[in-house]
Amino acid sequence: MQRGIGVVDDSEAGLEKAQSTLEYYAGVVQKATGVYKMLNKHGIVMYVGKAKNLKKRLDSYKQFDKLPVRIRYMLQHLHSISFIYTDKESEALLLEARLIKQLRPRFNLLMKDDKSFTYISLTQGLLPAALVGHQMKKVPSGEHYGPFASVKAAQGALDSLAKTFRLRTCPDSFYRQRTKPCLQHQIGRCSAPCVEKITHEEYARDVYKAKQFLRGRVDEVVESLQKDISGAVDEKNYERAALLKDRVQSINKFVASQVPMGQFCDKAVDVIGYAIQGEFINFYIRFVQSTWDYGKSQYLTINQQGLTESEAVMHFVLQFYSNRRIPNIIVLSCMPPDIPLLQEALLAANAPKDLQIIAANTPELKQVMDDAIVGAKRDIGERMRVRSEMEGLLEKLRSKFGIRQHVRRVELYDNSHLRMTTAFGAMILFTSNGFEKSAYRKFSFKNPLAYRQ
Repeated sequence: MQRGIGVVDDSEAGLEKAQSTLEYYAGVVQKATGVYKMLNKHGIVMYVGKAKNLKKRLDSYKQFDKLPVRIRYMLQHLHSISFIYTDKESEALLLEARLIKQLRPRFNLLMKDDKSFTYISLTQGLLPAALVGHQMKKVPSGEHYGPFASVKAAQGALDSLAKTFRLRTCPDSFYRQRTKPCLQHQIGRCSAPCVEKITHEEYARDVYKAKQFLRGRVDEVVESLQKDISGAVDEKNYERAALLKDRVQSINKFVASQVPMGQFCDKAVDVIGYAIQGEFINFYIRFVQSTWDYGKSQYLTINQQGLTESEAVMHFVLQFYSNRRIPNIIVLSCMPPDIPLLQEALLAANAPKDLQIIAANTPELKQVMDDAIVGAKRDIGERMRVRSEMEGLLEKLRSKFGIRQHVRRVELYDNSHLRMTTAFGAMILFTSNGFEKSAYRKFSFKNPLAYRQ
């Protein structure tokens, strides 16, 4: 999470220097579409923005009185500006989002993105397909199903698939060593293709049905199973008929617990709501694919540059989908000012051709959106309560040690070694958000004797 920035009085000297810098670059920049990066004297990017007319955008920064306090504070440290020209505004919009995510400028709206998502896949190869779960931050290649927002949601889906279609979940090395069925077969979660308790043709049909089920074609799967039940009864194979009937009941029970999506029941839908408290915006995303509840995820951001709600939503959407699979439908609680531009940028980022960005305009979508907004408000309230407590602890620390400035970051270090060999150091971080585990670091010392006194 980005650190907060204390509000300070404008420095006349700093703004005069910023005025001179802006005038210089406004004189050399083209009247073209592109992205600009504002850097300080150390070459660190402080802010990334995009504009349809870069020259006009730089001129707008000269009106200091109309700028938010934080942007004026940033301009006091402005040293240089670099530009990247693009052919289209949608290209600039997408490039801006990618640069923000890569460079993490201090004054941009930043999404805390340390989460990995879980995908389900069916292995391919000479051996019978197995159900596998993968945790990753980037979109995997090949045929995968997800993303699931939590391991719990993915595990629930894996359990349902294993019980319903009795597909193996074991690694190939374990599969090759089997001489008799394992416990999974005994509890009815695997058909044991490893010891030929099922033919390869029958197992392949179950794999196909599982894929259809994951794609949301539940009616087709149930209809196929009903035909199989009738066939088993005609053959007087009542044991198989009972097994298939249990599968149908399991599917119906699972579907009853899923999210009703009405006309979008066969689509991948992401519902994005948000709540605002002060400068903080908490985005709450509900993932639904073919009525499957793929879980939820939340992202707390800081609106450093004073964006409007609709602009903040557009920035978040572009950052969030810059390295994730884009759904067919994106449902927003606040529509951005230029939907065609946002849609064009997402299509350039490999979105489905039938991508739609809509408001919650059906009873089903409104219900899911209301749940998302309630979740966002509840979460941001709890986060702000915790943040207030942590800031109180930092204030006590400042008072205890007589520190004049506000304490915003506390780093704790410890070193350890084994008889002056295998030496390691560790750093943990405490901020107003509590312990920031994603910022923890470990260091190794190649020659600890060199530091011995």
